[in-house]
Amino acid sequence: MHIYKFIVISLVIFIVGCESLKKIPDSNDESNVERTSGINQQIPVGQTSEPLVVQVIGTDGKPAGGVSIQWSVAPAGFGSLANSDAQTNSNGEASATLSIQKAGLVTVTANAGAAGTARFQVNSFETNPGIPEQLKSMSSSLDSACSSLQATGQDLTPSQQNMLKSCNEIAQTPSSELSATMKQIAPEEVAAQGKTQVTLANVRSSNISMHMDALRGGATGPSVDGLSIAVAGQTLPISIAQGLATGGAAGDSEYTYGRWGTFINGNISFGDVEATDQEQGFDFDTQGVTLGLDYRFTDQFVFGSALNYITTNSDLDAGNGGMDIDGYSLSLYGTRYTSQQSFIEAVATVGTNNYENNRNIKFGSINQVAEGDTKGMEYSFDFGTGYDFQWDAFAFVPQIKLNYTRAEIDEFLENSANPSSPDSGLMLSIDNQIVESLRTTIGAQTSYAISTVYGVFVPHLMLEWKHEFMDDSRRLTASFLNDPGQTRFAIRTDSPDRNFANVGLGLAATFPRGLSSFIYLETVLDRERISQHSVAGGLRFEF
Repeated sequence: MHIYKFIVISLVIFIVGCESLKKIPDSNDESNVERTSGINQQIPVGQTSEPLVVQVIGTDGKPAGGVSIQWSVAPAGFGSLANSDAQTNSNGEASATLSIQKAGLVTVTANAGAAGTARFQVNSFETNPGIPEQLKSMSSSLDSACSSLQATGQDLTPSQQNMLKSCNEIAQTPSSELSATMKQIAPEEVAAQGKTQVTLANVRSSNISMHMDALRGGATGPSVDGLSIAVAGQTLPISIAQGLATGGAAGDSEYTYGRWGTFINGNISFGDVEATDQEQGFDFDTQGVTLGLDYRFTDQFVFGSALNYITTNSDLDAGNGGMDIDGYSLSLYGTRYTSQQSFIEAVATVGTNNYENNRNIKFGSINQVAEGDTKGMEYSFDFGTGYDFQWDAFAFVPQIKLNYTRAEIDEFLENSANPSSPDSGLMLSIDNQIVESLRTTIGAQTSYAISTVYGVFVPHLMLEWKHEFMDDSRRLTASFLNDPGQTRFAIRTDSPDRNFANVGLGLAATFPRGLSSFIYLETVLDRERISQHSVAGGLRFEF
């Protein structure tokens, strides 16, 4: 009997204890302070804001009246408060107005003690009507950085003091000029890295594809393919007439070398990209050279390797900076053909690149150069197939090609070209980038060989259509190095041209004793921002 009484009493105590625990407030049920009116105001100097209103919500989820509110303004001297409520009313609300005394970002803080705080940013960069959508993320990050630097007060590093100076300089900028100022600060120039990298990959693969074209024409011994010339990545082979000499003095020579072959190819390319709201415009020039060694295993199959070096220089419009890229890569390639008519070819490449960037930051009294160095890896694969139709001296060669490229660009920190300068506070930390391109090419070339006593002359016409499946608009992310909170922001790159065409017209000539030459004109059609035209010429010697 006593045991049953003990059990009953224990259960009663347990139940009462549980009910008591339910009444203990959850430590996570905190009151909070919310902004309800007066957010994102732009107030000229000498004028007063609309009321800045906060509401305090109690732990029970209802408005809390009678809560003490302390209002403050930072930085000191930029504004003064008026009509400020010391306590919340029955609706849990309190308000104040702000009179602007100096131009710049002003932070008003409403401190409700244990209930929490709320902050109003008046004259923020992000909410300024002069800021385009592309720059709002960076402007918000700049608001956060400037506000944090102001709140930190005197405990700033020299670099942070320089950034605070820049914050105040930006704040003096008229609204009509603020967009141009923010463009000077934004790292739009970095977008050129990915765009140029895709072009460089195409130049490298074109160098080797050019050599395989010569191999299918029967070039098995040592050769010097000389320079090819391209505009914006479109390679033009010097030896385009290889294998077309079928009679007369130009066709008397035969190859007497073994199955090993060596080659050197070079190219020069140049082009320009127009500016948009999202990216800087720039022009570029590229030089590349490829050294290779291959072996003809059978009359139908050749396999080899090649070392590529390429360098490019890009100059941004209006003297806003530039970029240099130097890269080395190793390629494995092979071509197989069942006859002199049908063929397939493939190239696999892995490489490393070095990037040097500089961008000019100029607005107001700020005049600084931000410099940055980084590295990256590149991987690409090319596959193509085609068929050579020949009717006497006339040839028609349709081809289909597929190219995939992946570029990985490491993160890097910018350095000021003049770190002791008081306007060197806007340096950035740029995050890593990944660029992918998948492109198909469908095209054809027609030619007609005219044999004379001087050699074989081959006028030819080329037409290609290209389609880009990847290389979408990307988010470049970064943060200000001197931002105490390291708030990240993002800017968008442009989407690529999905479809465009190449049209070329040329004349090739093959002369006795292994001499050949060509002249070539080409233009690229239907690209929105890229203008491409080329005039090419060259010589080829065989020995």
